[in-house]
Amino acid sequence: MPDVRGFPVLRQAAVVAACLAVLLGCGAGGPGQGCSLVGRPSGVSLQVDAELGTATTARLSVCEGTTCQDEQVTLTPATTAVPSSCSGDNCGAALEPTGGRSGFASLAVPAAPVKVTVKLFDATAAPLLEGTAEATATTRTAPCGGEGRQIALVITPAGVTAS
Repeated sequence: MPDVRGFPVLRQAAVVAACLAVLLGCGAGGPGQGCSLVGRPSGVSLQVDAELGTATTARLSVCEGTTCQDEQVTLTPATTAVPSSCSGDNCGAALEPTGGRSGFASLAVPAAPVKVTVKLFDATAAPLLEGTAEATATTRTAPCGGEGRQIALVITPAGVTAS
């Protein structure tokens, strides 16, 4: 095959075809559904109350029967969106710290109910709280594929609850 700028024409055609396939695949969710290409990771999210805001680390144990998955999670400052200003049809929002902490553990969460034990620690590794909750993951599928099971936990001084 003849070359165009040092690349065989067939190779150029393959590259163009691959690019088109990716671009066209982004709209494959069906009529009226776009594909955001954003997945939904499987795992456990933690929202730690401001009263436990000194927590920097959480240790999780997610058990289905006698099979457990353990994970350590670094907790970061939690924020919430608050309205800021509007100009015509355009409105803004700002993030404001809540005093709490949040984190996410990427785990293969089963569809069956599980027992989740959470242990919180401060920056000196001193224990702050330990609690257990029964939870069942929610499952959602994105319009263009990608499924994730998630469990959301809220941790307060009273204990751990699934939300």
